[in-house]
Amino acid sequence: MLLRAFITIALICAIPSAYSYSSGAPEQACGDMIPQHHVEPQKSDAPYKFILNEHQYKAGQSVNFEIKGNAAGDTIKGFLIQARIGDKPVGKFEIPMKSKKYAQLLNCSGGSGNALTHKKIFGSGQNSIIGTWLPPQDVSGEVKLIATIALNGGVYWVQKVVTTITIS
Repeated sequence: MLLRAFITIALICAIPSAYSYSSGAPEQACGDMIPQHHVEPQKSDAPYKFILNEHQYKAGQSVNFEIKGNAAGDTIKGFLIQARIGDKPVGKFEIPMKSKKYAQLLNCSGGSGNALTHKKIFGSGQNSIIGTWLPPQDVSGEVKLIATIALNGGVYWVQKVVTTITIS
């Protein structure tokens, strides 16, 4: 009887850690973009890619993007997206109306809305993530769009979905 009670209490205590970030990345993940899933990230290339709306980008003009799986089974249950110059997040994200049910803004490194993360995503996940990034007026040069993507709580890729754009 005592063993059964101990096992029950241990299982109840484990549940919050398994679901603790199902509603978005915490600010503590901003720097290294590593989710606290208590398993190692995947070492392989991520089965996702950035799809961008333009080929020429200007400071202050919106950059629309989509992150999409390479195959139908490459769905997304969690994500953290930033635009960076070096290690510093730059610009702001906007959430298109059709993405508001699964995406929210995150404030990283003292910025406001300079990262995009997930809300609780039900079912098997999203087939793609759609968003808008606004570069600051005073930025020019190369900017990397970087994403950490989770297929599920145990399978995820850290900073493996990357594309570089040049802002003129």
